[in-house]
Amino acid sequence: MSNILGDIVVLFSLVTFFYTFFRFDLRHNLMIRYFGIISSIILLFVCIVLFPEFHDYHIGPMAPSILWSFVFLYFLFEIKITELVIYGISGWLILSLLELVIEINMVKNSSVDKNIAFGVTILIACILWIFYLLIWRKSANYSFRLSVKMWTVLNIILIILMCMMSFFTQFIIDTLSDKYRLIGIRLSTLGGISLIIFIFSFIILYNRMCESQLKEKITNLMITQQRDYFLQLLSREEETRKFRHDIIGNYVEMQRFCEKEQYDELKSYLNNELGIIEGISKDEFTVGNDVVNSIMNYYLKPMKEKCIIEVNGYLSDDVNIEKRDLCIVFANLISNMAEAVSKMDRGIIRISIEQGKDYIRGILENSFNGTVKYNNIGLPVTSKDDKESHGIGLKNVKDIVKKYDGLFSVSTQDDLFKTEIILKMTV
Repeated sequence: MSNILGDIVVLFSLVTFFYTFFRFDLRHNLMIRYFGIISSIILLFVCIVLFPEFHDYHIGPMAPSILWSFVFLYFLFEIKITELVIYGISGWLILSLLELVIEINMVKNSSVDKNIAFGVTILIACILWIFYLLIWRKSANYSFRLSVKMWTVLNIILIILMCMMSFFTQFIIDTLSDKYRLIGIRLSTLGGISLIIFIFSFIILYNRMCESQLKEKITNLMITQQRDYFLQLLSREEETRKFRHDIIGNYVEMQRFCEKEQYDELKSYLNNELGIIEGISKDEFTVGNDVVNSIMNYYLKPMKEKCIIEVNGYLSDDVNIEKRDLCIVFANLISNMAEAVSKMDRGIIRISIEQGKDYIRGILENSFNGTVKYNNIGLPVTSKDDKESHGIGLKNVKDIVKKYDGLFSVSTQDDLFKTEIILKMTV
């Protein structure tokens, strides 16, 4: 019974860490979630019945309860296998390091009572929940979600630290006298706490540095798009200035046609002038919002000769959504559309934007060749070779949609790829 209780305690601590610090979302497919959870619980009891010494086995330093918890986590959260392994090991190592720092003050003859160990694990999980609810959830999203490569390096460092802490703990307790043992335990506790603070600080600072670099890239992209858009405006303004300069001469010419009753020539002349005016006043692609307009013109203007482009709807320029977030959403979606259609001889791009009282809604459709594969969180898988660097655009879009308590969906029908987003405007 105590072994099963240990499994539950370990699972509780790992689920806590995955939800509070790694911030993985629960699986959207409830059928897969509940089926997987029930199946993993049944699997645990079957293993216990068939193998009475199930909890005595170890795969390296990892007990079966840890491996079983990984299976449970896979069905509970939206997560890939590689992420499950790397993040699972990371969570286990960090929690083990926290437990070791506390338990070193409770050891007797190099061992800790099981009930005390369970209590320490539960205490740490509860502290994490309290810290998350009061402080952590108000901070930046996914503060511990570093790349798999970075966490792999950190795991190696954590394993080395765990081995060193375990060795020195064993040495202090079994070798030193009572007088020096207490000093050694206090120094080991202080060192462990310092290591934990250092690791957490490094992760947060590294994440903020990456976020700062991302913001800089987005800012540069916005500047480039806005510059191109304003250059287009300046070009039209120059054409307008020239038209105004010549307008007196145009009136004189039309008067001359009227005096000579050359009405066919006058009609032809007027049609030509109206065409010039239409070309000056007509924007290529516009929905009313400068950020979205600049993005559409930046990506779609080079595409207008090889595909059918339809843009309709309205989005005010003072919509209550951060310009940076608008840029992330529409730059990623529209660039993906342009890239997909650029591979075709003739394609279609449709963009429809609707602004309501409390929300904005965008429907974006484009034709594509081939088939679309989806990952385990329902997003299309990038076809590019460098999957570590690419394929993150829609994840960023999904994060922004979540930030504004909105909806995000992608689907395919025949040869059209459709993306729909809804963002609730903040107060």
